[in-house]
Amino acid sequence: MHNPVIVSLLLVITPDVLRYYQRYRVCSVPLDEVCFEHRELLRCVREHDEQGCVAMLQRHLKSIREFSRTNNQENHFLE
Repeated sequence: MHNPVIVSLLLVITPDVLRYYQRYRVCSVPLDEVCFEHRELLRCVREHDEQGCVAMLQRHLKSIREFSRTNNQENHFLE
């Protein structure tokens, strides 16, 4: 990554994101599918495929949207 601001931001937030993600079992998608989604998203970025990026991000974030819908009354994940 060539943007030091984004690198710094990711270094700060990633540990918390991963901890919450694991603690509250946000995603029930199998690991091989998640890896596929990451690879496809990266491919779309490299190929400047805007529509492909949108589609892959929507697919990839589906489980997080479902988690937030079912847990939106609870604030335990904001601890």
